[in-house]
Amino acid sequence: MTDHPDHTADPDRVMTALAAGIRGNHQAAMDLLIPIIERGPHATCCMLAALADAASFDARNHQAPGTHFGLATLHTDGTPANIADADPGPRFAARFITAWANGDPATAYALYNAMLSDGTRTMSDDLAIGIRTVYEMAVVSLRDMLQRTAPEQSS
Repeated sequence: MTDHPDHTADPDRVMTALAAGIRGNHQAAMDLLIPIIERGPHATCCMLAALADAASFDARNHQAPGTHFGLATLHTDGTPANIADADPGPRFAARFITAWANGDPATAYALYNAMLSDGTRTMSDDLAIGIRTVYEMAVVSLRDMLQRTAPEQSS
């Protein structure tokens, strides 16, 4: 992996983090992602875009032409919920990934900028939770895709 002195997300580092997450090693994944976050808001946003791309990859590959993704939200008991009632971090993650999947990076970036706390461009706890949620959504999506597409293992 290359250590990027500029303010971009290192795609090799992000993909290695996702691979660690798929294997269940979330601490190793965070150890790889935190240095990107420490580079500042621009690198963090680039990392989020890469994670959102990974989270929506399988869905985008099966998307019918001319359709868009919506956001179905359920309570833990399976009844419909309103995303507006979700905590800010998970709400941000769901909206960011949905905007990204719909090919609307301007909205994704606006959501990110809105999460930067009180105009200081520093990270809030809600944004930190949102970043972790985007990461987790990417890991779950990729793991599911890999399990569905893996060849049968014979013993």
